[in-house]
Amino acid sequence: VDKVPLTKVQKSFARDFSDGCLTAEVIKHYAPDIIDVHNYTEALSVARKRENWVTMNHKVLKRYLGFELSKAEIESVCSCERGAAEKALAAIKRRLDEGA
Repeated sequence: VDKVPLTKVQKSFARDFSDGCLTAEVIKHYAPDIIDVHNYTEALSVARKRENWVTMNHKVLKRYLGFELSKAEIESVCSCERGAAEKALAAIKRRLDEGA
């Protein structure tokens, strides 16, 4: 993640990645044809964060990478639970590396 140019300076990893926007930027960096970052808006509320992640789960992860995050995993990321964002990003990166 440190090698990817992001639009927002990271202060708190869990909080910064909780709305899915920076995750969308990371995916765009590695696979520019499978995601449109304009579909994801910065959010503070858990409900809006969840909407971003559900959209990404359906439009990108399932369709192009062949896997989905569970509802529990999405809730963990949206709630900024310790290690949840890192786990989600690791799963996404693994699928990208596999060339899914």
